[in-house]
Amino acid sequence: MYEIKMSMQKDEFSQLLLFYKDINKKIQNAYLSNIPIILLQYNTKNIEVGLGIWLYYFNQYAKISFENILKMMLMKVIGNISLGEVMKRFFLLLTANN
Repeated sequence: MYEIKMSMQKDEFSQLLLFYKDINKKIQNAYLSNIPIILLQYNTKNIEVGLGIWLYYFNQYAKISFENILKMMLMKVIGNISLGEVMKRFFLLLTANN
């Protein structure tokens, strides 16, 4: 059972990484071309995915650690910014692979 769960999670992480790479490429192209871009998050259940976009973006393009990105975001946002255990594991795996 555990192996099946880990295999499914690995597939989900692979899909999420592809999504982050794709969306971040679009953000970077818009930034470099000085073209406005709007990212909308309609569902509060997936708010972590939206947060993950910026974590991945700043990590990849500004070479800032995920921990420092979260610290900087906490200084700018009123409220609580937190990641669930699955997203924490995803970003830990990314950090380990870099």
